[in-house]
Amino acid sequence: MARTMEKQFTRGNLISIVTTVLTGATMLVAVATAFNRIDAKATHNKDNVARIEADFLVRFANLSAQAAQTRNEITSLQVSSARTIAQYDALIKSLDEMKATLRDITMTLREQESKRR
Repeated sequence: MARTMEKQFTRGNLISIVTTVLTGATMLVAVATAFNRIDAKATHNKDNVARIEADFLVRFANLSAQAAQTRNEITSLQVSSARTIAQYDALIKSLDEMKATLRDITMTLREQESKRR
């Protein structure tokens, strides 16, 4: 029986064992390669997320600065508008006073003219 066992370990069996070992090694390399690719993609995606976040923060800071500048410009325009309204009101008041003075002068001139006649 010992001789029959020795005969079963033939060249075909050896080729089959070597093929199985090589297939297993190939699968191990394939799994390791796939893992490395997945890891590289994950790293690449992480870098992309960091870049997108940085870009977002820069844009947000720019928008915040523009919003602050716009608020300042609105406040400035409101102040300028209030000053213009005040100046316009003062001008109207001055014109009304000038009209009243011109009426007084006109009345005085008419009185003096009627006295001369």
